[in-house]
Amino acid sequence: MRWLSLFPMVLAVSACKVAVNPPEGGHVESVSGAYTCTAEQPCLIDVVDTYFEDVFLPRAEQGYAFAGWEAGEDALCGGSHDDCRLSTRGFEASSELMRRLQRDDTYRLAPTFLPHQREAFDGQWYGELLGSIAYRTTEHEAVQISVLGSEIRIVEQRFSERVVCEYSGQFAVSDASAMRAREAFTGDYACTGGSVSNGQFAGFIYAVTDHQIAIEMEVNPEEGERRETVSVLHRDEFRLEDAVARAAELPGREFTEEDLGSYEANQVMGGPKCAAFPAEDSHAEFAITGPLNDLTISTRVLGSEDCLFEQNDHSRLFGSYTCSNGDQGLWESEGIRVHKTPQGELVSMELTRFGHFCSVLHLAGWRSGTYNP
Repeated sequence: MRWLSLFPMVLAVSACKVAVNPPEGGHVESVSGAYTCTAEQPCLIDVVDTYFEDVFLPRAEQGYAFAGWEAGEDALCGGSHDDCRLSTRGFEASSELMRRLQRDDTYRLAPTFLPHQREAFDGQWYGELLGSIAYRTTEHEAVQISVLGSEIRIVEQRFSERVVCEYSGQFAVSDASAMRAREAFTGDYACTGGSVSNGQFAGFIYAVTDHQIAIEMEVNPEEGERRETVSVLHRDEFRLEDAVARAAELPGREFTEEDLGSYEANQVMGGPKCAAFPAEDSHAEFAITGPLNDLTISTRVLGSEDCLFEQNDHSRLFGSYTCSNGDQGLWESEGIRVHKTPQGELVSMELTRFGHFCSVLHLAGWRSGTYNP
């Protein structure tokens, strides 16, 4: 809980009445136990002396979360997401504050509650780094988030620097009634690759739509290091896995020169040709460059490997490949198909790799930036 300083609250706590009228989704209670304010039974609190002091706690109902105190000229703790402390102690030292205390004014303490459940964050989310206060790049930056209960794990891959950072943390609030719509988390991180660093991180996660979330994060906040990041992420199974499975079953046309480009994809590794290895789903990206009889296919799997497949036989899809994890060998494919779907045209292919071990890659995805659920 953050205790607000007296000076910024001069206009707020000087009121002789405080109106607490919570909306649907929660209530407000005080630490003293003197007040419990609900939508059905709002509170109108008289503040008549210099001994008033209490802390007001927003309490969300099941399925809701506290989203902050309403702002405004007559609002108390407006814009804050913390518990609200109100006090008139020390007012006697100021004639102006005492005049305000004696006026017949009413100020609002108005919480907002939004539908929300921690379980809604559970699962795998994928997206791209949109911006940073102290770090700018024009290169692709990928982010993956895994949420399970009170734990959060973030993998950030900076392709421009060949750096992978892994963040492991915990949500700050475990009490469901004290849930915030902007969920705070803290933990430790470590970066490897082109540069090595480690330390602590802190941030927030919140819903943008039913299938989108956003994160804001900074590293080593106690030391004042502000590499804040903002990312919008999508739930993978909604955007890719289910839609890919449905679309890949549709009839497809031949891949043409107009289809060359970059795609956001779902990759499944495994299949009957490599039965010894279980199937494994990954969020991936791939790009196909031409000409058509001399294709190059590059694939990128977040937090894993980058591979380059080059066509060495102009009459069929066959050639050599190399991967960032050291794997290399030969590959072949029976073809690349384009499927017409309600979300746009989807490109799918199956590549069999014969390198350090046999593996089959099933790639299917929409052109980057065009997928529309």
